Amino acid sequence: MKEIEPERFIEHIICLKKFALVLTHDVDTAAGLEKSQTLMELEDNLEFKSSFNFVPERYKVPEALRHLLVNRGMVLLNTHPDYMNFNFGPIRNEEYPADYYIYFLKHIKEKYKGRYWHVLPKEISTFWKKQN
Repeated sequence: MKEIEPERFIEHIICLKKFALVLTHDVDTAAGLEKSQTLMELEDNLEFKSSFNFVPERYKVPEALRHLLVNRGMVLLNTHPDYMNFNFGPIRNEEYPADYYIYFLKHIKEKYKGRYWHVLPKEISTFWKKQN
């Protein structure tokens, strides 16, 4: 295969629209939280959007930042069942109650009813295939 310049390769792929680009950020610590808005602004300047994964109960996410993220359509929840406690015993270090996840889902379902697309990756793929 002939080697091509990175810029031409990227142009070629984008023109074909054969992939989706999803940018996510795991915010594991309060220090990462403090940098989140700066990272968001960096991406804005380059005309990108991403989602941020916050760790429940490890630090407090300021309401203003939560509002900014939600209103920009940047909600992605990536849970780790290995850190959830489903009442199988006392909550261990690094665990959180599964009730937090239940609360989140109910909140989304009630407050944002009809305003979100709950979609699986295969459904996105099918949607875009039909667009061509």
